Amino acid sequence: MKALATLIVALLASVPQALAAQDSAPAWNGFAATFFITFAATVFIFQLFPGAALFIGLIKGLFGTHAKREPAAKSRRARIG
Repeated sequence: MKALATLIVALLASVPQALAAQDSAPAWNGFAATFFITFAATVFIFQLFPGAALFIGLIKGLFGTHAKREPAAKSRRARIG
């Protein structure tokens, strides 16, 4: 049990040192990561336009004015004669 407590204390003591370490190199992800992020943003933007058009059509359909329609004929004979 004492060994486990010593191990936990040793691990906890080393955590601040690991978090304080800094890399002097700039954090540039490279061409592949930049390309992927750009591609994902482009797909998102181009999916936004049809989605917005669909949403606007939905809102117009729900709250727009509708012309009154005449009720359909009850039977086929009523339309013919």
